[in-house]
Amino acid sequence: MIDWTVWLITLGTGSGAVVGFNWWWNKRMAFAKAHHIEHTHGPGILLKWYMRLLNLIITIYTRVTGKTFLPYYPASFLPESHYEEEFRVVSILGPEFPHSEQELRQAQRDGLKFLCESINDPKFSWSAFGRIAQFVTQRREFTSRQKMVKYASENPEILKVPIDRNNGLLIVTGLPRTGSTFLQALLALDPNARTPRTWEMWRPVPPAEGLDCSKHPSVIQMYKDVAQVDTVCKNYMDTLRRVHFFDAESPEEDTIFLYHAPWRWNMLTFLRGSKVADWWLNSAVSQAFVCRYLHLCLKVMISKFPCGHVITKNPGHSYYLDALLREFPEANIIVTHRNPVEVVPSWSKICLYSWHLFFQNEWRDPNQYEDLTVPGHKQSIMDQLVELAQRLVESRKRIIANDPEKAQKFFDLKYSDLTRQPIATIQRIYEHFGYEFSEEYRQRLEEYVNVGDRAKRTKYPTVPYTLEELNLTEDEINEKFHDYIESYSRYF
Repeated sequence: MIDWTVWLITLGTGSGAVVGFNWWWNKRMAFAKAHHIEHTHGPGILLKWYMRLLNLIITIYTRVTGKTFLPYYPASFLPESHYEEEFRVVSILGPEFPHSEQELRQAQRDGLKFLCESINDPKFSWSAFGRIAQFVTQRREFTSRQKMVKYASENPEILKVPIDRNNGLLIVTGLPRTGSTFLQALLALDPNARTPRTWEMWRPVPPAEGLDCSKHPSVIQMYKDVAQVDTVCKNYMDTLRRVHFFDAESPEEDTIFLYHAPWRWNMLTFLRGSKVADWWLNSAVSQAFVCRYLHLCLKVMISKFPCGHVITKNPGHSYYLDALLREFPEANIIVTHRNPVEVVPSWSKICLYSWHLFFQNEWRDPNQYEDLTVPGHKQSIMDQLVELAQRLVESRKRIIANDPEKAQKFFDLKYSDLTRQPIATIQRIYEHFGYEFSEEYRQRLEEYVNVGDRAKRTKYPTVPYTLEELNLTEDEINEKFHDYIESYSRYF
């Protein structure tokens, strides 16, 4: 016989629990949308419900146990056997390494060690899903580093001639959000030039053998990787493309190469005061090592598809211009400029959109992590950009004072010139550095520019941004960026 009373009580209790949990869930979602920075200032899109449930379970787990979910260890990403082969490869590439053998060997290991320690720190704001996603990402990146070294070891002839010889390297740097992505896209249209495409940094081996790589296994795999993102957060990639266009076969900044090192300057916003941030910013050996690793990456990239010159872009290079020029003494350098009043809110927006999946967690206290509060985020953004601007100013002054001839290898680019007269601006750059401006290149530029602005070219509308969102004023910006503005305001 069925005990209907027990059955009805059980059904009622279960139904009540489901209704109650659903009410609490929805209330928590509404609270998060009103108070969490990823919703009030970021893209505001939600992870799929099962990923939000994962974040809830792990949030409870960490609070109850005090343990770190998915701790990171260097051995999870690189075996000890890797380092000796890498040491041999980087030791024969480029000019003499400016630090001792022991310091180089230590730099090979320190970046990954400090990154793992920083991510394991309870102050680190990544969610459970973010930790899983970052772990998977780092496995791919450090596997790429191993494959890159192995390829170079098996093909040592590619290391013989420095990449900056014979006008062979053009570097774009400066503050972020200053038109450098648009500039890289224009420069990449030159049939005599090569620039890193996203897939070439995502999975760089085997390298490209020609311009059309649509059937290359790394391209096919990257499209699959990117498609998987939308299975956990609907429309995330299209949302991200509104602040920075991202595609496997499009030109991209060499930051993705340097993730392998790891030198992730764009993570500084969320890693203030960490061991790895200190290593990035204050270790001359780390900066020399990352420049040497970039040299290796670029040599591998063009090994089967050579070109007249290579274009590479990364705002983060402005943190260590001295180290960059020691590694690439014959490089040409374009420094892009824009008013910091525009740069700061734009950079804030791309940071919140780019890292949204990694820290989105509706179950945390909105004030739990300082960097995920509006005042804390504002401070992080300002600290990061002011440091970048100050180092750029100081290193340029040193170069002008100590090596006037090398100072001529720089070209300062005005943002408004690039946006209003892009073809004429490219022509001036080519005249300055002595590159051939061919008729075929001119035609390619005209076709590209005639499509219209970025939104028309990419079919993704841009995201608006204002200083007011960050409770910042122009006077505050002008005070903090005083030295940069005084030195370069003529290029705004």
